This record gives sequence, C-alpha cells and structure tokens, in this order.
Amino acid sequence: MKKHKNEELQTAKNPNRGYEGTSKSGLSLLRKRIDRIDKRLTGLLVKRYECISAIGLYKGKNNISVADPVREAEILSKVTSGIGDEKVTDFIKQVYAGIFDASRAVEIHEMV
Repeated sequence: MKKHKNEELQTAKNPNRGYEGTSKSGLSLLRKRIDRIDKRLTGLLVKRYECISAIGLYKGKNNISVADPVREAEILSKVTSGIGDEKVTDFIKQVYAGIFDASRAVEIHEMV
C-alpha cells in the first residue's frame, strides 16, 4: 500500500514518469493505476452521496432551494486552487459539473 502512495506522490511531480512510451505494457500499467484510483474514488463518492442525501432531507424539511451556485463556485475554487495546469483545471471543472448535476438530482429526490 505504501508503495502506491509513494508512486502517486512521485507521479504528481511528473505525471508521465515511467509511462513515456506508447508500449502495450505502459498502457496496461496506466490502466491498472486508474483501476486503483477508481476504487478509491468510488468509496469517496459513496460517502459524498450519503452527505448529499442528508442535505436533501434537511433542505426539504426547511424549504431551502436545491440550487446553490455560490456554494458550487466556492467548491470549484477550492478544488482547483494551486493546480497550475489549465487542462487539468478544465478537467476538474467538467468532473465537478457532473457531480453537481448528480448531487442536485439526489437532493430533489430526497426532498419529495
């Protein structure tokens, strides 16, 4: 487990480290790495869903609007600060746009 964390820290400094070629083995390594990341990401998204569900119940009981563009802008600012790479920042913003859409749908469902 520690090996993976160290690998991720090193890769954060140089994202192409060890994957410069287009070999089949390089592709396989990248896909395995994505699989590990996806597993962790899924666990975090489950936790996020649980929070969103509770927020939807709270908003429903207190007649609070689902849409909160100020909160979404705050989140985007936090998650993209310090990235320094416009392509990565745009990617993160696109991912969060999907998360925000799905989150609003969960909140609406919980309010009913």
